Amino acid sequence: MHDSHRDDADRRLEQLFGEHMTLPADVGFSRQVTTLIERSTRRRSLAEDLAIPVAVAAGAAVAAAPLLGLVAGTGQALAPVFKHLVDPAWLADHGTLIAGLLIGSVSLLVTQVMED
Repeated sequence: MHDSHRDDADRRLEQLFGEHMTLPADVGFSRQVTTLIERSTRRRSLAEDLAIPVAVAAGAAVAAAPLLGLVAGTGQALAPVFKHLVDPAWLADHGTLIAGLLIGSVSLLVTQVMED
């Protein structure tokens, strides 16, 4: 026991049995235990560091197809509305711009919902 944690009972026991007390041999056991704990800690920290990026990548891959379908479907559904307001040739030329605006709008709404 460390000297700063010793009390009267420890001192009395040491006086009674001090000459017969021997410390057990360590034989490298402590070093083996600390090495195993360090390895376990390193493995856990590596797994924890990779868990969120892998989950985000997997979620993005899974959500990409339905999101693209939603954007395409929304564009097709809104085409008749815009047909009367805007020249159809302009819509055909700027479809990517419209899809980008839709994706931006949806992402803003999704982040707002996720924050709440």
